Amino acid sequence: MNLRTGFGISSAIAGAVCLVVLAIVVPERLWTGDGVTSALLLSLSLASPVFLTIPAVRSNDAEATRIWSIGPIGKLWLFLLLVAATALRTSFIGWHRVSWAVCVVWGGLCVIGVILMSASTQIVSGASSQTRIADTDARTRWTQLMLEVRPQVADEDGRRLIERLADKFRFAANESGHEPEENQEIDALLGKLKGSLGNPHGIVDLLRSTEALLEKREQTLRASRTRA
Repeated sequence: MNLRTGFGISSAIAGAVCLVVLAIVVPERLWTGDGVTSALLLSLSLASPVFLTIPAVRSNDAEATRIWSIGPIGKLWLFLLLVAATALRTSFIGWHRVSWAVCVVWGGLCVIGVILMSASTQIVSGASSQTRIADTDARTRWTQLMLEVRPQVADEDGRRLIERLADKFRFAANESGHEPEENQEIDALLGKLKGSLGNPHGIVDLLRSTEALLEKREQTLRASRTRA
């Protein structure tokens, strides 16, 4: 049984228990048409998270939208419970017209909530699709490589260069869409790094060339942003 199925079953049980408890404790004379409707709405409110989460599940980027939707779904769920309980309460004290009106408000809240959730999840999904995963970011790869090879470099100058480059990689500019050509050139140079561990002078030359390319990359990205 997956999480969604278990969540759905538990919500259905909560709604059924609510109806049974009301049927036991509420006197028969209080069960009018609006009272029965209000009780059903209260039961549906308890089970409402099942259908309120449908927009997030159908989204193209469900993981991000599920995380985001926890807050809005919780607030809407509490509103539905409060409105349904108000309708039931007004029915029991004899305000039947008010009870019917509150039931209509419950239905409107439910429809509007689902529509807003659908629209919002599309916005969240679109924004999350533009976010680059850390493992695929060039700067992260380069920084990890620096940390990996640093203990294997015996030359002190080489280790200092590696530490300096690692800091520059961490704080380097991020690409906004198009990847600059310098990225491929830096990848090519760093690809030779492990094979040059036995040559201190070769490592220093590679690192200095990489540092120069990184500076060129920063200038390219600054220029592209200025033009934009």
